[in-house]
Amino acid sequence: LLSGLLVHGLHYKSPGKLLAAHMDNPYGYYENYNVMKQNNYWLEEQHKSWDILNMTTSPTNSSIVVGGFSLHRSCSKEPCTVTEASKLFRNRTYFTYRNAAISHYNKKSNVPWIMKEPRLCFTMNMWRP
Repeated sequence: LLSGLLVHGLHYKSPGKLLAAHMDNPYGYYENYNVMKQNNYWLEEQHKSWDILNMTTSPTNSSIVVGGFSLHRSCSKEPCTVTEASKLFRNRTYFTYRNAAISHYNKKSNVPWIMKEPRLCFTMNMWRP
């Protein structure tokens, strides 16, 4: 809802290919396809997905405890264990989706822009240079 208001009401850009609207969200998600695909790669490296992160709430202070997903580790930043799955991610196309997304967001014609991508809560460190 907020993304749609920013795009249509305040003329922000949501650049690149977007996830299509569908029955659950007929107005669209305003989520960049390439950002979503790159984030999924990074989650899958650690055998996670957007809905399987092994998160719990700490019984002592209500903070989020991330079980198994490392916010700072990725094959993009450091060597990782090469499994059959990670071989796929470490090949020449590893950054294809990231580079495509960045090229859209860096265009002056796409300013001001918004980026709605829930997985960024976990992968933001991996996007930084």
